[in-house]
Amino acid sequence: TTSTPMDRAGGGGFEGYLQKRGHVFPTWKTRWFVLRGKAFTYYASGQEAAVDLSQTGAASVHEEQGFKGAHIVTQAELVGDELRLVTSRGKQFLVREAIDSGGAQAPTAVSSDGPADKAGKQLSSTPTIREAFNYFSAAAKLPRMERLGGDTEAWQQLEVGMELAKNQLMPQAVAAFKESIHLNASFTEAHTYLGETYLVLEDYSKAVRSFHAARMRSKPKRNKDLDLNLEMNYATALLLSGNALAAKAILEEAATSTANENPEVLNNLGYVQLQLGSLEEAVSRFDSAIQLSKGDVSAQDCSMKAMLGKGEALFGLGKHTAAMEQLERAVALDSKNVDALLCLTDAHMLDSAFEEAKNCINRVLEIFPKHHEALQRLEQIQKLFEGEFQPLSPSIRPISLRNKSAEM
Repeated sequence: TTSTPMDRAGGGGFEGYLQKRGHVFPTWKTRWFVLRGKAFTYYASGQEAAVDLSQTGAASVHEEQGFKGAHIVTQAELVGDELRLVTSRGKQFLVREAIDSGGAQAPTAVSSDGPADKAGKQLSSTPTIREAFNYFSAAAKLPRMERLGGDTEAWQQLEVGMELAKNQLMPQAVAAFKESIHLNASFTEAHTYLGETYLVLEDYSKAVRSFHAARMRSKPKRNKDLDLNLEMNYATALLLSGNALAAKAILEEAATSTANENPEVLNNLGYVQLQLGSLEEAVSRFDSAIQLSKGDVSAQDCSMKAMLGKGEALFGLGKHTAAMEQLERAVALDSKNVDALLCLTDAHMLDSAFEEAKNCINRVLEIFPKHHEALQRLEQIQKLFEGEFQPLSPSIRPISLRNKSAEM
């Protein structure tokens, strides 16, 4: 699709009106709309809409407060100075150009039956009506999610949630996935995506419940790859919520079902063994994952994680030289991999090689000057130089088990 000023700005924000449901006489409520991608979200609070629009601290927007709903735009039509939008659920909205207090033109979104004489207030830099039309016309032509059957409205809400998650609006995505489940409680995919969203939000207990619900509703004839991703994500949530033994049981069953030939399953199982303190078994699992990943470009991320996990396990076994060699091989494989550089930094710190640790951190900061963990490490190294700081743990930086293969 053609890039527009609205694309480059990351979206547009408008003040508009929505009729309150259930009233005999029309009662209009002011709402603030944010348009981005195919997603169309609206809020009771202009402040929260501005947070959505800027994507700064978007995770602080809570579904139970100002967020009121979201839609997917499927049709855009420019009629005179009005832009008419139709959503996947058949709702129509109207966008008008209005004059703000500064005299500049800014679009304002109103519902199809809303008052035509009220001007909208600008939340931030907004596109012209023609730019908004170009943007939504392109968005409406984007491929729609393939539906595998079942409740149409539930699928529509699932698509809304996926679009919100893609734009990093996780609390809003949670609300959309919950609505999809409300429409069809047996909808496996909605439970699965809800669990993945809770993983991103680091609410692991809710992620466990969502993945468990998805497993209970999974159909026997479902795609095996989807089921495998579900099992790995369920194990991830169990491990991160503190139930490593349950995670181990899930992954061992998955390893058996894939004939011990899936590197991601073996890598994740290695991290579970690492968490349980079974270091020799962890090394064995990581070795298998590394071997199976060789020559497979799509498995490069898995191979890197396995190499870092093996380095951590070797350090735990007291094999510092072998651990350092493993981590240095990982950095040589991808010299800009931040996880690898941070792991090597921690390894140097454990060996009191503070100058080498500082060099690794500086390489991270060259890539990401404001990287939070790197800045923390730099401060720790400075204190170590001054003899003011002692490491509290004899372990390398822990690596997330979260499976990235099931992207939203």
